[in-house]
Amino acid sequence: MRARRNLLILLGVVCLTVLGLRPLVAQGVTGPAFVLGSLRADSTNAPIVGAELVLTSVGRTTRTDSAGAFGFRELPAGRHRMIVRAVGFQSITVNVDVPSDGVDDVHMTLKRAATELEKVDVRATGGLTTFMLNGFEERRKLGAGRFLDSTVLADADPKRWASVVLERIPGIRLMAYSGHRSFASTRGQISFDNVPSGDAADRSQGAPKACYIQIIVDGIQRYGSRMGEPLLDVNNMEGPFVAAEYYTTSQTPLQFNRGGNAPCGTLVLWRGR
Repeated sequence: MRARRNLLILLGVVCLTVLGLRPLVAQGVTGPAFVLGSLRADSTNAPIVGAELVLTSVGRTTRTDSAGAFGFRELPAGRHRMIVRAVGFQSITVNVDVPSDGVDDVHMTLKRAATELEKVDVRATGGLTTFMLNGFEERRKLGAGRFLDSTVLADADPKRWASVVLERIPGIRLMAYSGHRSFASTRGQISFDNVPSGDAADRSQGAPKACYIQIIVDGIQRYGSRMGEPLLDVNNMEGPFVAAEYYTTSQTPLQFNRGGNAPCGTLVLWRGR
């Protein structure tokens, strides 16, 4: 029985040699070899602690210490395949050629794994915009301000919504400059010498001095009518809109008077979606 087992082992070595896969134990190790190195994150160069390193060639495993250092000792010389993995990082597989006197400068980095969140489908049924449009009706009942509802805006050409607002609401005008248009009040220039008139880029494009009004879309301030603030080009605003409300400075409700930044009036637009 012993003679047969020795024959099988011998046959195994012969097969490996024929295939060109010389076993590491047959490479004539003259002394204990070793592999020493470190592992760091490629983005921050911070040491990766507790990473797992596996030498599949000899079935050995170790982990990095608090400084990201690792070591394998008492290894046969030759080529070793190493798998490196850590939580939150992309795993890698490398080949390390280890001479009989060992290597002590194996330094590797890992890339952080991209976190992909599950796709979430959101379906709105009314929600916040519907709630705010209910407020539109309440404000219209109070009688302060100018109001346009869906009977005026919804059927209008979406590209002409600004012209419809201009035609139906007195007290505002469109200021054109270098292919842009911005809403301004027809009042305010006489009583205000220092009025919101865009930033340096707007003025360099020919934006005239005017009292530009605050613009709020679906409850979100798009232009705050502050000194030095870039003007809002209404040509880039998406339609269609289903409702609009306009207030002079004295009429502006508290929810739209953001920190008193409505010196020229406020135009509130609703998309209804």
